[in-house]
Amino acid sequence: MMVAAILASAVMQWNITLENTVHFMAIYRAAGASGDNDEIMGRSYPMSSLGTTFKGLSIEQLRTPGTALRFQIIRQEGTLTCTGHSAANVASGDFTYVLDQNFGATIERRGAGRPTERMQLEWLMADADVYGLIDAASEFGFSTPKVGAINTAVIHGVTADFLKGLRGAGIHPSSFDEAIAAVDHGGPRRGLGPGRVSQRVSPRMRRARGRRSPSRTRCRSRWR
Repeated sequence: MMVAAILASAVMQWNITLENTVHFMAIYRAAGASGDNDEIMGRSYPMSSLGTTFKGLSIEQLRTPGTALRFQIIRQEGTLTCTGHSAANVASGDFTYVLDQNFGATIERRGAGRPTERMQLEWLMADADVYGLIDAASEFGFSTPKVGAINTAVIHGVTADFLKGLRGAGIHPSSFDEAIAAVDHGGPRRGLGPGRVSQRVSPRMRRARGRRSPSRTRCRSRWR
């Protein structure tokens, strides 16, 4: 693992809302010489993810006000270490991150190119499952998407599960870019959650068949 460079002015925060699911949001803001870096990534997880996806976190801790929290989220791209406090079904605090030094080389070997540190952090925060996304693209017969196209897919909420959902619905986009277009030019901005499919799709895809777009919590990225 390698510790990523963090701007001295960076604000890295997280929050969780516990309802019927565990909704996790990670926020990264930093002012640099070329402008602001602004990342807000979030999604919902099943209750069973406590203790697995969120290692060291339990439902009892989240439901007990004032409990000090420390847990980790370990993903392909690296690890988020979160500390903070609960406040009865909600919790918040700060996080640090460590990027996996082998991740970039792995997807480069698969033909996608090498991501920037910024991309890797974004994918880490978004729980992007880039390996699964590349595999799903291959199952469609697409050429391996490059890191730029992967980054666009992540920002728009396109996941491996979404591509598999298209296949299951009998939808066959001609390219990875057309699969991204099925998001309907802004569907994720409407707060769609992961794992389902909505009726909002691009006109091009709709002409071929009743199409569906992915559901995922809104991701916002603004890097300068």
